[in-house]
Amino acid sequence: VELWMSQGTEATTSRVADINSGSAGSNPSLITAGAARIFFAADDGSLGSEPWVLHDETVEPDDPTTVGSSSHAASTWSNSNLITVQWSGASDSGSGVRGYSVLFDTSPSTVPDRTVDVFHTSNPHEFTSAALADGTSHYFHLSTCDWADNCTSTEHLGPFWIETQPPTGPSALASTSHTVDVWSTQTTLAMQWSGASDAASGMQGYSVLFDSNATTDPGTPVNVAHVDGPNTASDTMTGGTYWFHLRACDNAGTCSEAQHSGPYKIDVSAPSNPSSLASTSHTISEFSNDPSITMAWSGAGDDSGSGVAGYSVVVDETSNTQIDTSIEVPHIDGTSVHTW
Repeated sequence: VELWMSQGTEATTSRVADINSGSAGSNPSLITAGAARIFFAADDGSLGSEPWVLHDETVEPDDPTTVGSSSHAASTWSNSNLITVQWSGASDSGSGVRGYSVLFDTSPSTVPDRTVDVFHTSNPHEFTSAALADGTSHYFHLSTCDWADNCTSTEHLGPFWIETQPPTGPSALASTSHTVDVWSTQTTLAMQWSGASDAASGMQGYSVLFDSNATTDPGTPVNVAHVDGPNTASDTMTGGTYWFHLRACDNAGTCSEAQHSGPYKIDVSAPSNPSSLASTSHTISEFSNDPSITMAWSGAGDDSGSGVAGYSVVVDETSNTQIDTSIEVPHIDGTSVHTW
């Protein structure tokens, strides 16, 4: 039960105030009429039965002077589906501001009902939506109501654009300079990918990272802008084993799960020379009638790189010949032997 007034006809019958919204009602009692005022007891559902005063007032209150979202900007993509709105500055020179009827929906001009959802206290006031669906037509509506049940014709805010779904892809992620798990002396590691897409807010770009860990998450900061066609990234490395990590991000700030490519192995250091190198068939600076020269060596190493693959060797009559890098003698553990 709420307080109503009537002059005996349906047209002149209306509710004076909806003090305790819902089925319980405020159960007004001890109703006394004064000069342009009504005194009574009522229960607003929180403090029990208390004295109330309603003014005979027909003038609407003044809407807030500032209304804005602290979480979203109108007509701007966001990946948060919870919109928070704050407002300040509402006033009423008669009965005073009781509170605000607020509503989120997908229409730009909806007028909320006269039910107070947020009671007027100290500024600023705040309201957060329930979780909203992805879309580009979310609006906030606010009507200011006074204690005489007068409500304004509504403030509107929006549209707010929401997308919570990540982009799809990318596909075809690979290196254009290196082969997975194959050693290379090339220090510039170049990557290429394509196929990322986002049907709602569109592609913004990619968060990429090169490091030596197989599962690093590159996070969501976009450091490579999206372009139509193949997208690329590269970095200059020192020797070691490297991985490339990538997340595709849309204009709402939502990013895909991380993709990883590698390992890419780079060796820029030459192996160490053998620690022993000698002929097993001949002695230096001494003549021999043996036309076949046998050499033996050991101790070569490449502990910090790709390992010793083998040896490029040549026998000639010059003391300082610069030999090529083709391998004639594969490396073996222990002593390597070759005969000419």
